Amino acid sequence: MSKKSYHHGNLRNALISAGVAILSSEGASAVSLRKVAREAGVSHAAPYRHFADKEALMVAIAEEGFHKLAQELEKAFVRFPTHPNDSFGELVEMSMVYLRFAEKNPDHLRVMFGGAVDKHVHPSLIAASEEAFSLLVKIIQIMQDKKMLRAGSADALALGLWSMLHGVTTLLIEDKIPPPIQEAHSLEEIAQTCVRVLYDGISS
Repeated sequence: MSKKSYHHGNLRNALISAGVAILSSEGASAVSLRKVAREAGVSHAAPYRHFADKEALMVAIAEEGFHKLAQELEKAFVRFPTHPNDSFGELVEMSMVYLRFAEKNPDHLRVMFGGAVDKHVHPSLIAASEEAFSLLVKIIQIMQDKKMLRAGSADALALGLWSMLHGVTTLLIEDKIPPPIQEAHSLEEIAQTCVRVLYDGISS
């Protein structure tokens, strides 16, 4: 990759992309600013213009992931309701947004929710994660207002849905879903089954 391919302003994004590429091929332990510089085709000193250390880069990767997820949830929010008067279908629709994101961005997801960074010491990362979650809460609140879901804490219901989805996506990206299930059922069918278990407890 040529150093000349980067212009002022996009080096940071190029370094983040290089970091994700290394994550994908070698895992988090292999990521270093020196290796990222080599992957991006820039000098070893270049990453320090944007990142003080490896953790700063990993935080940026996690933030990018949360922003991408928020963008997908925002699209779902704009489309809402996709399934008028069908609360189960609406929950499946939201679930598929998350699962498709995980399929496309497994390495981001591992950093977003793994132990590579401690979000509690990075306010910008906390804000990015809350941005995505708040959109899910908004959709839950609208469904409650329309009597599509039972009354109660929208935060708690959204967390329940998020937790279930995170469990499924973790199994998905780590290739831990049993082969017989993968062979017999599509991702949407798996989502429908999991949402059904949750839905039976929160439908109005």
